[in-house]
Amino acid sequence: MYLRQLATRLYPILASDNAVELISPPGIGKSEFVRQFVEERRRITGKRIGLGIMMIANYTPIDLLGYMIPEDTLITNADGITITVKRSVYTIPPWFLSEEGIPLNDYDEAYLFMDEYGQGEPDVKKLTAELLLNAQIGPWKLDKSKVFRIAASNRASDRSGVTKSMDHIINRRIELHIKPDWLSFDQWAMKGGVAPFFRLYAEKHIEVVFSGTMPKDQGPFCTPRSLVKLSRVFDAFADPDTGAYPAGNDEEMAFLSEVAEGTVGTPAARSIMAFIKVQTETPAFELIVKDPKGVWLPERADAKMLTAYSCAHRVDVSNIAPVIEFMQRLSPDYATTFAKSAAKRDHRLMKSKEFLGWVSKNAALLNAIS
Repeated sequence: MYLRQLATRLYPILASDNAVELISPPGIGKSEFVRQFVEERRRITGKRIGLGIMMIANYTPIDLLGYMIPEDTLITNADGITITVKRSVYTIPPWFLSEEGIPLNDYDEAYLFMDEYGQGEPDVKKLTAELLLNAQIGPWKLDKSKVFRIAASNRASDRSGVTKSMDHIINRRIELHIKPDWLSFDQWAMKGGVAPFFRLYAEKHIEVVFSGTMPKDQGPFCTPRSLVKLSRVFDAFADPDTGAYPAGNDEEMAFLSEVAEGTVGTPAARSIMAFIKVQTETPAFELIVKDPKGVWLPERADAKMLTAYSCAHRVDVSNIAPVIEFMQRLSPDYATTFAKSAAKRDHRLMKSKEFLGWVSKNAALLNAIS
């Protein structure tokens, strides 16, 4: 299944007293998906919802149980005399608390996310068996009616250090295999502020970004995660006013090419550097806002699509009117891409009279946004 399919269906699975383990190729966004899922639960329920994160690969058995320390305890002996004795007790383990340092049981609803579960040591995994099934380890017990458990792992074939799974644990949780796909990535990327150029690159090079396979030889390779990392680097070198990358600066582009090779691997880096020429064929956003009827139109389909993405990335309620004027000069497919992306990025646009008036006259736009 895809993450976008799971997004609206995960809660009923968890609420039916089941823990889940998400298994996928590396770098497709499982961790970010869980964070977005929790944020969406907060938004739609209005509840106080907590998130605790365990990096299972970094845990030892002691981290799961807590350290044993002596504590003075009053007991009554056989003669009826109250005496003080030393008793060993466990300190509170880190997984019992949210990222805010609050016990997960104190929230209206909470999620314990066991990241890198597959990379955990066997002795650590053994202890989590009871955590997955009954939400407890030793004396530490979560309220399983409102604290839900999610694990995430890579596949054993991904050279990610995944250790052997044990059958008694497999039988205690639901195993969901996640496939990489562009639409799940793009839905996240719109909310995550990923640059339009890299969103379009992912759409046009699905076989590179979402292959779900490992390279034969070890080294940097392209996944949604490494592509987003590279996009952040390119953003740091972009023009602060226009967001354009320095395509005309040979020295700068040669430097960025090497960075790209060290992030997504040589084949993907070469295709990105070639594809970046598309941005030189798009009008600047400032020109679109200033002269929506007179600014030049891109000729290539890729350049038109990048223009639609870029406008959706930068439009707001103050400049929506001229941008709509410009988008009406493009074919309906590009206008639909713009409207859908813009509305998802900034819900305030849906309240503007210009946007509502435009969309209400076009059934395709209305359906796309809905």
